[in-house]
Amino acid sequence: MKKTVTPYSDLWRAVFRIGSYMRERNIGSEDKIFYRLTYNQLRMIQCVYVCGPGLSLKILAEKLGITPAAASEMVNTLVRKGVLTRQESTRDRRAISISISDEYQRRFKHSEELFDSVTADFMKSVSPEDREVFAKTLRQWDEYAKAGTVKKQDCSS
Repeated sequence: MKKTVTPYSDLWRAVFRIGSYMRERNIGSEDKIFYRLTYNQLRMIQCVYVCGPGLSLKILAEKLGITPAAASEMVNTLVRKGVLTRQESTRDRRAISISISDEYQRRFKHSEELFDSVTADFMKSVSPEDREVFAKTLRQWDEYAKAGTVKKQDCSS
């Protein structure tokens, strides 16, 4: 199949290449578990990580657009795999509180530090004026993407 080329193809392909480069720099043998997870399990992990510790099962299900029963089953699977923890809520003993396990919190923190380092190295190679324009443009694209993202994935509520 022939590649479709538009004036913007190079831009989004570059974004994908950058994402791939960042993942490749971060791959460790201990992270092979992520290759054995489903897309929806990865979405759940991302939601719990972004929303912060102590997310309720009900809110998690709402943000992912799935039933609480489906969310509970997926959480149980990820708890067995050691990625998530499930505890009684400190606010309501009937509620369940979902968090990233300590081990994976450390892994994610390490990944973020690596991504910061790679980004800082790149930004050193760019003139101060271009850094400012690049950062502003990237933030605008990010805002555009956030506005187009389904609201249920927003963890600010």
